[in-house]
Amino acid sequence: MDGMLEVKRMDEIERDVSTEVAIVFVDGYYNELRLISKNKEKLILIFKNSFVKEVFYVALMDGNVAGILACSNNKLRAIHLNKEDIIANLGFIKGNFVFFLIEKEFHTPISYDDSTAYIESVATITEARGKGVATRLLEHVYSKLPYQEFRLTVKDSNKAAISIYKKLGFKQFDKMKAGFFEKKHFKYKLYMKLVRRNQEERSFAYSDFESESEE
Repeated sequence: MDGMLEVKRMDEIERDVSTEVAIVFVDGYYNELRLISKNKEKLILIFKNSFVKEVFYVALMDGNVAGILACSNNKLRAIHLNKEDIIANLGFIKGNFVFFLIEKEFHTPISYDDSTAYIESVATITEARGKGVATRLLEHVYSKLPYQEFRLTVKDSNKAAISIYKKLGFKQFDKMKAGFFEKKHFKYKLYMKLVRRNQEERSFAYSDFESESEE
């Protein structure tokens, strides 16, 4: 999978890529999402209609979805759950219970000012890892969006992603211990941020990130 790579905002893509985006999202976050359901097909159906296209960016390789990145702000979160889709795939009782448990995580507004963005839902397909897809997505939002500061959260077990973020200039400013159900996958959530040095700066100074792998 070595074709031409381009990045577009989800609502700028002419065809409907919701299912493809859901596949990448579910695959990338399956360790967390399996607490909702271990059935990937059900998870895809639950999330395919939930993506807020105005803040979701898609990396297309030869026209196919190779990676995703959401850049939320204090007005729009990246995912707006559809309760009916959850109930349709999990049943009435479990569906309502799951929606009650996860709604706050996905729907709570971000308490940042207008100059700060929150990068979330970064994921690439297995075949595209190591091809600079995540780096290209990050560079795109950094160069196109006017935010002064970009923040993100990453698990301490995701060494490849942490390496990329550090090389792009992100610095850790805080961390939080994993929750009870998360401990077997990682120990800490790391909070990182990138502050633009000046308003005119619109590109990363990088040379060899294409050799890094993403998860």
